[in-house]
Amino acid sequence: MLGFLLSLCAGLALGRAPQAGAARDLGVLQPFYRATQLQGHLIGMGLQEIPDYLTAPDIDLAYRPKPGMTREIPFVDTFSINRFLGGYPEEWLRKLNDWDEALGRRSLDYAVRQADGSLRFRPELIRRRLEPYLAAGYRPQDITIVLENVPWDLATRDGGPPETGAWGRRSPPGDLDEWASVIRQFAADLAAYLGPEAASAIQFETGVEYDGKASFDASAPEFFRFYEATDRALHAVLPEAALSPGEFTGAGTCTPEMPNCVYDTREFLAFAARERLAIPDVPRSLHSFLDRPANAGPSITAERALQSYARLPPVVAEVHQFGLLDEPFGPFGHSGSDTAARRANWEFQVLMRLWEGLRPRRVFHWGGFDGAGKLALLNGPGFLRLVLNRYVGSQGMLLDTQEEGPPRPERAEI
Repeated sequence: MLGFLLSLCAGLALGRAPQAGAARDLGVLQPFYRATQLQGHLIGMGLQEIPDYLTAPDIDLAYRPKPGMTREIPFVDTFSINRFLGGYPEEWLRKLNDWDEALGRRSLDYAVRQADGSLRFRPELIRRRLEPYLAAGYRPQDITIVLENVPWDLATRDGGPPETGAWGRRSPPGDLDEWASVIRQFAADLAAYLGPEAASAIQFETGVEYDGKASFDASAPEFFRFYEATDRALHAVLPEAALSPGEFTGAGTCTPEMPNCVYDTREFLAFAARERLAIPDVPRSLHSFLDRPANAGPSITAERALQSYARLPPVVAEVHQFGLLDEPFGPFGHSGSDTAARRANWEFQVLMRLWEGLRPRRVFHWGGFDGAGKLALLNGPGFLRLVLNRYVGSQGMLLDTQEEGPPRPERAEI
């Protein structure tokens, strides 16, 4: 197989030819960059027909559709569906016309409490959330179900009303036996829908960024017990299923100086080892921000990820949130110009450094298109994946450019 050369060009001096350092063998390129994260309240999110302007026979860098699919999630082989169990903010439900006056904010919750105090389970919501992707041609093994948010009707620790965060309920369940019964029933309903073998092929996670109180307002011991209860309940019905923690944030640490953290990832892994809980992978989030340029450099970003895993025992790494973002989030061009080229450059450099130093199984992205009315416009991350797709199966060599002299002015660096 022909090789290809990956050149990380950043900060070259104007008017000078780049000096190449020694090339390093990266191995064979696999499509580890073709994954994304979806939201459980957005039914069928991401599925679309690929625009003709990317598939026409006269296109030099054409999109390669997934075989047998007429609709797909662009540049995606595998994906997670977050907040699969409900617990959504009222605003989301009303905005999407999913508000049921009889159920209120429980309108899309998998489990709701009845007048007699018992829980009523809603397996039809499992089918509703999965069917669009299965019908399109994705397989159960392509899907990760994130077992969050805790449904609104499940009791809290103190018996009070659950707390609401930016993404819905953030209060943990107060009765772990009741929580375990929900997970067992969910697994049974999933198996009844797909069959036990296909249901076990789906991967599961406990929750997104549950190491922070913004998503899961608990202590470390409370999270550890919650995770163990989830693991035991899931495997009581689907013993072959894989369960992982959701992505961690920052360095994965939790100290007294960090009042909003929940647990340290290294301490969680030690707990899991003591309790003989199998952890197939350990994902993290990895973002940089256009409005914080001091920490946005590709090398700095990649190093954050490398250091966060260096402190852990050997694990399979994944990155479930990845990108160069801008806050506060605004309209297209909020940063003063179209940032597509910068995002493509940034993602390329970070991905190559992760490939070399971390070997992640998957790195998610936030989509390869930007919408404009009914048009789907290819963005920077999408263009990058068009290029990378062309070289899947090829041998990669990493080449860092080395240049003497002053760097380019900041505005010329993309």
